[in-house]
Amino acid sequence: MAVLPKSSLVLPASVLFLGLAIGACGSGGAPAAPSIPASGPSQLQLALVSTPEPGLLAVDARIVSVRLLDVDGEPGAELLDAPVHIDMQRAAQGAVWLASRSVASGDYSGVRFELDGLQPRGFDGAAQAVDSSSALVSLDFPAPARWHAGAGRRCLATLDLAAALSDDGSGTWSFTPQGQASAEGAVYGEPLRIVRGTVVAFDAERGICRLAAQVDEEDNADLGRVEVDLTATTLLLDDQHATVAELAAYASLLNPGSSVLEVRGCLADGRLRAERVALVSANGAPHHTLVKLDGLVAQWNPLAGTFELRLASVQRGRGLVAPDGNLPQVVSFAFDSETKFALVDGLPSTPAEFAAQCADGARLTVRCAAWNPLGPQIATTIELDEPHDVYGASILDAEDAPALIFVQLDPSEEAVVGGAADAQVELALIDDQLVLDLGQGAQTLLPAAQLQVGQRLFVTATLPAKGSSLVATAERVVVVAGRREGLLVASAAPGADAVLHSLPLAGDLPFGTAVDGLAGPKPVLFAPDCLVRGDLDTRAALVATVGHWPNLRARVRGVATADGAIMVHAVEVDL
Repeated sequence: MAVLPKSSLVLPASVLFLGLAIGACGSGGAPAAPSIPASGPSQLQLALVSTPEPGLLAVDARIVSVRLLDVDGEPGAELLDAPVHIDMQRAAQGAVWLASRSVASGDYSGVRFELDGLQPRGFDGAAQAVDSSSALVSLDFPAPARWHAGAGRRCLATLDLAAALSDDGSGTWSFTPQGQASAEGAVYGEPLRIVRGTVVAFDAERGICRLAAQVDEEDNADLGRVEVDLTATTLLLDDQHATVAELAAYASLLNPGSSVLEVRGCLADGRLRAERVALVSANGAPHHTLVKLDGLVAQWNPLAGTFELRLASVQRGRGLVAPDGNLPQVVSFAFDSETKFALVDGLPSTPAEFAAQCADGARLTVRCAAWNPLGPQIATTIELDEPHDVYGASILDAEDAPALIFVQLDPSEEAVVGGAADAQVELALIDDQLVLDLGQGAQTLLPAAQLQVGQRLFVTATLPAKGSSLVATAERVVVVAGRREGLLVASAAPGADAVLHSLPLAGDLPFGTAVDGLAGPKPVLFAPDCLVRGDLDTRAALVATVGHWPNLRARVRGVATADGAIMVHAVEVDL
């Protein structure tokens, strides 16, 4: 499964902001400053993204409560209308909407989630053991954020899943929530995933559609009225997934007040510019899709018309798929002449065209109009999910850096699982400045000279086909800083600020072979821009405290130096 780097990329925050204060025009046509009431309700748009755990196919979570926290850390009113099931891994590919509602104006310090049920799933679809499936997740804003009366803000919560989940080596995962939240005003021009809504009006001549919209598959996040721009390049699909050429012809299929559309596009200048519009239901009848799920394909047999899906998540019809609450590991499917196929661009495909691109390990979204508990299920629509060009890997050889590095791709990558690419790839770097991911959303630059064998990284590249001798160009490389916990004590080693006596820590990340292969205490150097977290908040305070505080426990993140020390770029101290 392709993954995104944890806390390293600017993730697509599929966030729509509609609660804007609109200023009136003053004399002479000059816009007057908007009037902000002293008190009253404000608007909140809340979405969740995650940074994935590369060792898992899916992390199924049940969110039962979401509340804003006031400046004293006290929770406010409930923001959810009902519990929400999401796949935390899939939330790394686009934000998951949770709430769109009025909140009391005032200052807030963060957002709190209550989880009741957390189920990791391996790449075979099997459920993994977890030592705690319930948790309160509190994610703080960098500074208290104010919601003004009569206006509104969006809130994006980011869960650092790779840092939060760790495997103790026995197959049991532990969950320690980590992440952050942000609160911002109106932001336009961002990518937006599918918005669903009932048609209020459709003007073919002007190319405008108005929807009473929601933003998730369960229709539980109400956005209100959304105006959609339709252009000559907008792909129009009817309820059979067939293309309609003209807006006027498309309008004839719709019944305002009952027809349901799904729109994919982007928000610009306060309007949704549609790239694709699909008719879900023409007359408000029950959805054609009774069950919608996704996972990794296996045993695709075009002659028999069958395949298996290593299940990742259920986006619709969870009660049918898992009546006892436990998702199956693998679901068997059949397809026939009535089944619709779609490639990654959403365009309809023939079964032969689809089979040519559907290698084992590819990720699919499958819809069913009915569900047979005895199976196999009959697929009404099968879509090939968009492939990702961000791959998890480890460095095998960095002697030719900054020009070239040689990496081992994670065995869980779809390109490797499906046999489309070699597991070992040579990468050409476009410059000698790389991103070093320090966790919890922090980054710094890393010179290519500090690349070492063993370091974990995420690389953005187009991989050459399996068996090719071509060198891939790494458009972006995010190195995951080594991570270790231990006791910091004063050091007599030349140039070293301290010595780290390592403690056993599940999920330690490699610093590089210059350190990882050495036993015993490690000299520690604090980078000038070292990020200090926890009970100390400056580098000066940290250095002054080392040696004067017995058993100073710290978790460090950084890279190995050539002489066997750890260059620390982030440290969290527990006094």
